[in-house]
Amino acid sequence: MRILIVNSANRGVSDYVAPIQHTLDGMGIGVNPYIVENDRFPYIKPDEIKSDFSGVIVSASPRGDDIVEDRAKKLEWIKDSRGTPILGICAGHQIVGHLWGAELIKDDQSELGYTTVKVLKDDPLFEGYGREIQVYQGHNDSILMPDDFDLIATNDRCENQFMRSKSGPPIWTGQCHIEISNRRMIENFAKYCKTYRR
Repeated sequence: MRILIVNSANRGVSDYVAPIQHTLDGMGIGVNPYIVENDRFPYIKPDEIKSDFSGVIVSASPRGDDIVEDRAKKLEWIKDSRGTPILGICAGHQIVGHLWGAELIKDDQSELGYTTVKVLKDDPLFEGYGREIQVYQGHNDSILMPDDFDLIATNDRCENQFMRSKSGPPIWTGQCHIEISNRRMIENFAKYCKTYRR
């Protein structure tokens, strides 16, 4: 099983994708992660992604004023041609929300360090966790809720902590850095992809 990891950081910056790759490599269930830079799109076509990969993970990135707008332009295929489960992490969370028309909130809901999020709905992404989860945050910006998504975890500082698409192949996204603090969620995503039937 192949999972595509999209590097939302600048080309050559591996801090945000290496932990994801190591997590998938260490699962022992035959996951083959494949990393691609965000500027490779649209050179990689949506049909190739659907036929060649069982899942897609959109990584976090360093904080920057134009990260979300710039990366969203290159990842429009996520909305235009869906076919595989997707997991967005931090910047990936904001990019997905932006693609579905949600407003980006600048510098008003920033979080840094460990904090707690409250799980609102049972979900395969949270398997093995309780109703409250300690997560690592490192963001200035946040995203409001798109209409096509359900809120599945929150806290008092930043409402949209985790969301999931209401229909179609599932898209999960989270504001926190699960590649640092909650790698089991990455494993849960990969296990879901392994059993998902289109």
